[in-house]
Amino acid sequence: MFSCKPLPFSASLLLLFTLTAFSPVQLLADAPPVTSAPPYETAATDSSITLSWESGSPANSVVRYGRTPDLEKGVVSIENQLSTHNVTLDGLSPAQIYRLKVGNASGSDTTWSDPVIVSTGSPVAATGEINTYFNGSVFSDAAWRSEATADFDFGSHYASRIRNAQQSVDITFYNISGNTGSDIERALIGAARSGVQVRVIMHHNLGNPANQIRQTLRLENNIEVIQSEFGDNRGRDGLMHNKFAIIDYDSDDPSDTWLIISSWNSTDTGSEEQYQNMIEFQDPALAGGYRAEFNQMWGSDGFEPDAGNAHFSQNKEVVNPTRFWIDDIEIDIFFSPQANTQSEIISRLGSAEQGVALPKYLITQWPYLDVLRSLDNDGKTVRGAIGDITYNSSLFNQLSGFADVHDHGAASDILLHHKTAIIDPYEPGSGSGQVITGSMNWSRNGNENSDENTIIIRDDHIANLYYQEFAARYYEAGGTADLTITSATGDPEENAVPEVLTLNQNYPNPFNPTTRISFELPEAGRVTLQVYDVTGRLVSSILDGIDKSAGHHEVSFDAEGLSSGLYLYRISVDGHPAAAKTMMLVK
Repeated sequence: MFSCKPLPFSASLLLLFTLTAFSPVQLLADAPPVTSAPPYETAATDSSITLSWESGSPANSVVRYGRTPDLEKGVVSIENQLSTHNVTLDGLSPAQIYRLKVGNASGSDTTWSDPVIVSTGSPVAATGEINTYFNGSVFSDAAWRSEATADFDFGSHYASRIRNAQQSVDITFYNISGNTGSDIERALIGAARSGVQVRVIMHHNLGNPANQIRQTLRLENNIEVIQSEFGDNRGRDGLMHNKFAIIDYDSDDPSDTWLIISSWNSTDTGSEEQYQNMIEFQDPALAGGYRAEFNQMWGSDGFEPDAGNAHFSQNKEVVNPTRFWIDDIEIDIFFSPQANTQSEIISRLGSAEQGVALPKYLITQWPYLDVLRSLDNDGKTVRGAIGDITYNSSLFNQLSGFADVHDHGAASDILLHHKTAIIDPYEPGSGSGQVITGSMNWSRNGNENSDENTIIIRDDHIANLYYQEFAARYYEAGGTADLTITSATGDPEENAVPEVLTLNQNYPNPFNPTTRISFELPEAGRVTLQVYDVTGRLVSSILDGIDKSAGHHEVSFDAEGLSSGLYLYRISVDGHPAAAKTMMLVK
């Protein structure tokens, strides 16, 4: 018989039984293979990871795991004879990366999966805050729970996050120039001079403005800069096309850590002449997945880069966990070219129940067209606004032949630069909404050659925020379908119209420098929402007589230019008593 081997550290196993009957013949048979594909994780907390996999026939469950590729923590084996295996490893460290194999044991034989990389969740002190921003307008009539943050200043926010860093900044640039780039350059230098360790990775083939910034940064004691031909990476194909930043991953306070992901280049053109999106996460575990990729390109996990171990493009391998959870939001991350990201995206598109919305810079690869055509043939909605249809090998003409897709470039001088797809945005509350975003274009180079990141977020609310911005670009491009969200299938209490004007406490609070303020209107009205300092001086008009429909609304407030202290925010609507609350800005 099998025995349960003790864990080399304090851990427990939760076993969920799905099959219980077995025979002596099964015990003597060869161990069946693991028939499931990763990821095997079905849940994670700050101290546990739950794994699930299938076997071709009943077998005992085994897991081998550790912090290193040697899987040094040992083997856990359970006598259960199941075909569906569910095991929870407990007693783990928060926001830590583990490596493991799952396996099936029968008699003296054991079959193992290939090694996989997993992560526990963030410490409970992390807030799990997720913020989305768009630098252009949004169509607020498509809002579900809250209105998306529009006309946002990406450069100022990026610089603010850098200036507020206490321990470390890890940042990647495909391009950086102009006044926007200079502001970020000054923020990086200021952070370094205050003692923050700054690591910078840049694309190797940049113009003179970016090279001047690179040379200036390298003069600082606390800043190290490498380019994507560093070490043995010369002569490779592709771009270092990432645009992400990791702030204070090394902080002792889990609430300090931020991960910022964007389609946006730190240039004046990227800020003023292109439509962009940005999303940020206050989550050390997710930031750890991105830091593993950063360290692979850097060649080390320390301040000094290591030319002998630095890997870019086809020289890279998968070093990061794929799956994470922030509360109940499931998030997957993929890095190109090692993850075959295109196949992952196509799989998600194919899972759509309602359809997809595509705010895309370009589409050149036929497998995307094939899955979108299949969705259309199944009666699902395919809509899009495409930024550049003149790009070599563009499939716009083929796509627009069957889908409600429009040439945004013909209607606007502002380039649509998103690398985004929104799955099932048409009926928010269904539970199937997803957002695919990051830096990767739907091109051969993006999938096979360039250093890219892609993040997939399964959450109806976040999908709706992106859908609001998509709707604005769709209408600009000439789309005519009604994209108004008039009903939802979610919690009826959450969607109900309140009886009185209600102003809610901002979140987070205290905050630095952005926070969210939500309110509920009993009927449509003209809303004024203003912020005052303790002397009664008006410091910001967030909404100034803006018409809003009945129901729930949410807006973002950026206090970048304000000093730390107590502030009052006040809402007034014609025909209703005004309401006010206080909030604390801490810088």
